[in-house]
Amino acid sequence: MIAGADRFKTLAFLNKTDTKHAKILNVLPPLSAVTICARVQWDSQSSDIATVFSYAIPAFINEFQLRGRIDDVGFIQLALIVHGHHTPYRSVLKSDGLWHHFCVTWQNENGAWFIYADGVKVSSGDGCYSSQIIAGNGIFIIGQDQDSLGGTFKQNEAFSGNITDLNIWTRVLDANQIKAVSMCSFPQQNLIYQWNLTSLEIEPSVQIMELQLNCTGKES
Repeated sequence: MIAGADRFKTLAFLNKTDTKHAKILNVLPPLSAVTICARVQWDSQSSDIATVFSYAIPAFINEFQLRGRIDDVGFIQLALIVHGHHTPYRSVLKSDGLWHHFCVTWQNENGAWFIYADGVKVSSGDGCYSSQIIAGNGIFIIGQDQDSLGGTFKQNEAFSGNITDLNIWTRVLDANQIKAVSMCSFPQQNLIYQWNLTSLEIEPSVQIMELQLNCTGKES
């Protein structure tokens, strides 16, 4: 557990472009289950589709992805894509320009998936690419949708806002663990990527900032 305030290196995607992105250099294994969490400050002025992350493999581009948009009444809607299977967009939080913590989980058993916002389950379902696995040895991009392996980005699908504290586990964290993660406690079991800019390849126009958060995830 991190006591008190903690400083996070943050990626700033100031505008939607077809270039701004960061690539995780770690190689992901085949995944029968996965949890990905991150702290996100959404650009409340952008209503287009925004890709928080995309994972592509040579044989299939849309292998795993989290994307969102702001609806007509100002709520952030999120959806998962798993091997081309698209979950419904669900409203999860008011777009208020503040930092929020998001987690997504998926497992091949029943194709069950969950989306959490600020430690609370806000969307779930099953039947999404069940009995299959997410293939390994792909390319994980933050901030862009890949239309070819590692590239061919489109401005209208790019993320606009700020992202930090993205972590990946090769298992489904339960609701209590995700609540703890939202408050800066990190289960180490099956943690295969812990936020660290040295393990990212960052496109030069992405700005790097330092953000101080306390363990409730609120800006201090």
